Amino acid sequence: ICGDILKLMKERRRYNRLSDSLQISYQNERLTVLNILGGSRTKDISCGGICFPSMYDLPKGDALKIDISLPEFLNPVKTEGKIVWKREECIGNFRYLLGIEFADIEPADECRLYGYVNRRIEEKENSSVATWIG
Repeated sequence: ICGDILKLMKERRRYNRLSDSLQISYQNERLTVLNILGGSRTKDISCGGICFPSMYDLPKGDALKIDISLPEFLNPVKTEGKIVWKREECIGNFRYLLGIEFADIEPADECRLYGYVNRRIEEKENSSVATWIG
């Protein structure tokens, strides 16, 4: 059943974005040569990609391996993605904001990510409705 849901999500052009701050680590060939493991927190996340600040000036098109820590799971979601946009934006010690599109993710990790993102979006929507009514 999860596979059917994921197939439907992939057919959609846009994904619902969740503006949760999740711990991530990321790596690519450029950083590996310098023996650097990047770390950051997501600005937003969806089932199709993430946005996060970076200290490193990585070019659009670069591939990244990313580990995303979800609060309810011991092991991180592991995915690969590519940088689809980048802009200079100072956020604390970070100089760049990167937009990443997921390119490869194991089905079990995809299910965990899908479940987390959609559950949190629903919780936030219910919370704002309750505040509005209350």
